[in-house]
Amino acid sequence: MKLNKQKMLSGVLATGLALSCMAGPAFAADPSLNDAIKDAQSQAEANLAFSDVKQGDWYYDAVMDMTEMGLFAGTGDGKFSPNNTMTCGEFLTVVVRYLYPDELSAMGAVPSGAHWADNARLVALDKDIISNNEMPEGNMSKEITRQEMAMLLVRASDANGERKPQQIHKSKIEDFDTIGTYYSNYVVDAISRGLIAGTATNEENHSLTFTPRGVLTRGQAATVLYRLITPENRGTVDYTMPVYSTEIRDPQTWVEGENHEKPKAGDTVIKADGTKVVLKVSNGILGFGQGVDIITGTTLNGVSAREGLASWYDQTPFIKCNITGEMYSQTQWFEIADFTWPTGLVGEYDGEVYNTYYKWSEQEQYWNWIGPNY
Repeated sequence: MKLNKQKMLSGVLATGLALSCMAGPAFAADPSLNDAIKDAQSQAEANLAFSDVKQGDWYYDAVMDMTEMGLFAGTGDGKFSPNNTMTCGEFLTVVVRYLYPDELSAMGAVPSGAHWADNARLVALDKDIISNNEMPEGNMSKEITRQEMAMLLVRASDANGERKPQQIHKSKIEDFDTIGTYYSNYVVDAISRGLIAGTATNEENHSLTFTPRGVLTRGQAATVLYRLITPENRGTVDYTMPVYSTEIRDPQTWVEGENHEKPKAGDTVIKADGTKVVLKVSNGILGFGQGVDIITGTTLNGVSAREGLASWYDQTPFIKCNITGEMYSQTQWFEIADFTWPTGLVGEYDGEVYNTYYKWSEQEQYWNWIGPNY
């Protein structure tokens, strides 16, 4: 996977060889030419380095190889910024740049007023890497989640002609019930292919945490693309069924707002008026649409969750909705906004509410989000 570097360096060496042929044997033997070639080669290699990507970093090989192939570029000032987040448009572009470089080049300039990544989006639509509902142009500037990344990787892998491998069991993913239903099979498949791994692993019980709504970073993006392109650099997939001890427990019952263990489907929450709500997963989100706050009071490692604290799902802050009383992470609210959007509908009157979170403005001719400010 050093082909691009070799091509770049070969230009330096070819120049030196041409000079030596023109100057004759005596000039070819001049050590100053060899020194010049070595200096040029060292400078060329140095130009591929980044001050914030060091040997030993878990993403080092991936970042270097992907930038050498021209699939990624630095962010300026000699940096790669591996911890910066990726948008849907950015990640989709690098995938399309790898799969269909000729088609992308043939698109020409992006039309005025269109998103800069729209050419890549149109190629991806044409090649069935995405559908318009999955990644419309309006989502190109949105940070891409890990579950969306998994979907794109699997489809890119299929486009490469890879066969579907043996699948891990979904129970290996400890936070499987937080994966959006639409993406769950893609996540399982991507892990089974060795394309992605968890944000945390438990080797003792053969399980992992995936963090589906976590946002993809540039270092992670370079790594998964590296694995897509070079299957030999994928890790060995552990198909062993997980062994749980404390994770398997009987359903718990608690009063809304009081301390309790991490909630799971089947738990019962007692509201202030005495109403009992048995938790279930809807649209990949536990408790969604049930009108209860299942987060406040959740006690993990001695810390009780509350609004504003970082979510254990994706590390973004918990935010409570004044309309329903439900509390989710910032990233989960992003997803709720997506799947509750009144696609293709026009309001019948000013102030009409749709799916709880959208209100029609007759003046703007637009559905406005009225959920929490995420």
